[in-house]
Amino acid sequence: MSNSTKAKAKTKLDVVETWFVDKYLIMEYSFEVHDKIRKLLKSDVSETEMVKTYNEETEKLFAGDPEPLSRRNTAYYIWGHLKNLVDRSEKKRIFGLLENLDYEDSGFSDIKDEFHKLILKYDVPNLLNSSYFKETISS
Repeated sequence: MSNSTKAKAKTKLDVVETWFVDKYLIMEYSFEVHDKIRKLLKSDVSETEMVKTYNEETEKLFAGDPEPLSRRNTAYYIWGHLKNLVDRSEKKRIFGLLENLDYEDSGFSDIKDEFHKLILKYDVPNLLNSSYFKETISS
């Protein structure tokens, strides 16, 4: 991901709003950074320190590639939001896609496409505006 496409947070409110959009994408890149930012948001650091840390962490993160294990774990995490909503045929399709992720480091666009369709179908509010699906939405 080109970090030039991501706007930098300027206030604590920017950080919080950006977090709600980017948290699953951040999780996909690194569970460790996701956890660090989650803790940062709950901490008592100054607004200046929070904004600086958030911008530095995400800029560094998005300049690289997602960690394969984080990508896979994030897919399973997203599935957790959907598993009780879907019908049998949808469940079977997702299980096949998830199983594929366990054996090879490809297929992420397929599962993201499928997740996005299900999120729209079942109107899952906390995922509808997630940047995790940006590639899916723009393709």
